[in-house]
Amino acid sequence: MEREGGDGTSRQTRPPRELVADDVGTQPATPSSGEHARGSPPKRWAHLEIIERVGGGTFGDVYRARDTRLDREVALKLLKPGEELAPETSRDRLSFVLSEGRHLARLRHPNVVTVYGAELSEGQVGIWMEFIRGRTLRDLVREQGRFAAREATSIGVVLCGALTLACWWR
Repeated sequence: MEREGGDGTSRQTRPPRELVADDVGTQPATPSSGEHARGSPPKRWAHLEIIERVGGGTFGDVYRARDTRLDREVALKLLKPGEELAPETSRDRLSFVLSEGRHLARLRHPNVVTVYGAELSEGQVGIWMEFIRGRTLRDLVREQGRFAAREATSIGVVLCGALTLACWWR
């Protein structure tokens, strides 16, 4: 983003990391099919202690969790279970998620979260990553209104850089 410096000159700055690291398409935290019948998140998944649900979308729910092996806070995305969890399809889905997890874990970019792991546990595929506190672009637009053209362009350029790295670097 372009901001005016103290001396009256303009300088280029990057949007705060939390603006581009959050899942812009997430939905508010509400009970979903991936949660227990009583509406609360599972207490544990694999070696992760689930603290709270923070969002969700088409493919699954996102939780704030504690990695008991690494003793750190993480974001855990549990893919929504479906009919495709037949043993043969489950292996295909697990293979795909593990492959993507390995790919994402190798990426290093200031606007891409760090992935720590992915696996199938308790019949659900999950991927856990760096947990970033921040506001989404959706939240900022709701609070502050539309971005100016330069700010929107700057954010778009940063997003495209991160997406290019994620899609093309193998």
